[in-house]
Amino acid sequence: MKGPAQRSDICPTLEPGAPEDAGMAPAQIALARLRADEWIRIGVTPALVVLAARRGTIVVHEAFGRYGPDTDSPKLDVRAMFPLASISKVIAATSILTLVDDGLIGLNRPVQEYLPEFVGDRKEQVMLHHLLTHTSGLVDDDVVAYTERNKGKVAIPAAEANEHPYLHELLWLRWDAPLTYAPGERMSYSGAGGYLLLTEIVRRVSGKNLAQFAHDRIFAPLGMNDTYYDVPAEKRARVIRRPPDVPDQFPDPSVANYPSGSVGGYSTAMDMAAFCQMFLNRGCYGGARVLSPAAVAEMTRDQIRGVPGTFKEDTERNASRGYGWDVKGDKKPRYHGSLDSPAAFTHQGAGGVSIFVDPIYELVIVFFSVSRGVMSPGYYHPEWTMDLFTNMVIASVIDI
Repeated sequence: MKGPAQRSDICPTLEPGAPEDAGMAPAQIALARLRADEWIRIGVTPALVVLAARRGTIVVHEAFGRYGPDTDSPKLDVRAMFPLASISKVIAATSILTLVDDGLIGLNRPVQEYLPEFVGDRKEQVMLHHLLTHTSGLVDDDVVAYTERNKGKVAIPAAEANEHPYLHELLWLRWDAPLTYAPGERMSYSGAGGYLLLTEIVRRVSGKNLAQFAHDRIFAPLGMNDTYYDVPAEKRARVIRRPPDVPDQFPDPSVANYPSGSVGGYSTAMDMAAFCQMFLNRGCYGGARVLSPAAVAEMTRDQIRGVPGTFKEDTERNASRGYGWDVKGDKKPRYHGSLDSPAAFTHQGAGGVSIFVDPIYELVIVFFSVSRGVMSPGYYHPEWTMDLFTNMVIASVIDI
């Protein structure tokens, strides 16, 4: 009989500790801290929070810089909240997979079964798994252009009580947006199309909008008490404020309160580390199980092997996407390390935020920064620092 310390329903949680306790070189972790401080001093980024953990031991969790661009802005601390931007897609995908675990939806079912308004040529061929892997055939630029052309031409019914009016309007302007590619033909990163539809599927199937559902099924069980789609007024001072001249500006959190599966959400490095550790633990954290081990396995493996794709300026022969996650596979992502294993899975968000999990090295890394979008002294591009920091942390692992 198993004793209390061996209970199978208790999974590792994150606790601070020494690098050597996690099989990591203290000098290498000290170097990573030094580099992070240097990036602030030379102007690569004005605000940075980093967290690295191995086997549940947090070996670095520090903040550098200030909350805002003013000289009298408070010094940044690890409680800082950053816009998650596209990292929100992994939360939406996790919500979908919990519904798969619940037996309420199937990924091999047509999107039209859940959203009958999703009409048009070949759209009956679009399955839920296509939305999750950005292979539905919807291309964001084309969908947004279609939305603009459709304004004023569509009769939009009243939104339901648990439906955000802005998201509701976007759906009605886009239901019949045409596919650019055949389903499954190509990966084209799609938030405006694919992940907006997943947001609505969560609402219709569960009866809760994404904010309510994610809170109940993900944030609360994981103790993610600083993760919101609508940041409470008493916590808004903890949201970082970007300089006016940087790209990827985000609306003030007092108005950015829509539960979108594509770009919504604010969180801290610690909360997102717990989320990542849940994946490293194959679906659980402490006494809470969010996903089945099978769901985690499917979310984090390459679901579109051999399918080409385009992301930003990069064209890839093998796009290598899981459900929500960007899977390393045999490609070399630009911003997520050069030393990571083929099993690593990651997601980046606009504005300088990134999360990283490597099951081989048993690592979780969160890198929350403010991207300046231009080359800085020392020839550092701000997103490149994600790559550099990830490499330094992986290089600290010495018991392999």
